[in-house]
Amino acid sequence: MSEDLLPLDESLDFLIRDTRRVLLKSIEALLAKDGIPLGAWFPLRILYEEDGITQRELSRKLGYLDAAAGSIVEVMEKLKLVRRQRNADDRRKINVFLTPLGKRMGKKTIDHMREVNERIALGFTKHDVETLRSLLRRAHGNLTRPPD
Repeated sequence: MSEDLLPLDESLDFLIRDTRRVLLKSIEALLAKDGIPLGAWFPLRILYEEDGITQRELSRKLGYLDAAAGSIVEVMEKLKLVRRQRNADDRRKINVFLTPLGKRMGKKTIDHMREVNERIALGFTKHDVETLRSLLRRAHGNLTRPPD
């Protein structure tokens, strides 16, 4: 074993991956109670705050390719959470609106998000939470910049 190689459970990449795995499992358990697929978690939140944005805007906010966002919107449409409508000003654009059911599920999603974020921060001080947020943003920035 190389001397500079950390044990797996101390390696940042593994810790982040494992935390993400546990996080997604927790979110899925909450959403399952309401019959909401995990892929709708963030789209519901975005649309709850910005109902009627274009499918492309939704895609960009999610960090997805347009086709991936289209697939998620299609699933959400089948679940009667959203409806798509051609943009009145630009027929090439498609706007996505929450249905009444989608609005109710969006509200539940916001409540679930608060609960999940409270669980993540359990036992942390306000300063700890701000530090974690800052460190995660910096790590994200490090990974999105091209390597030297």
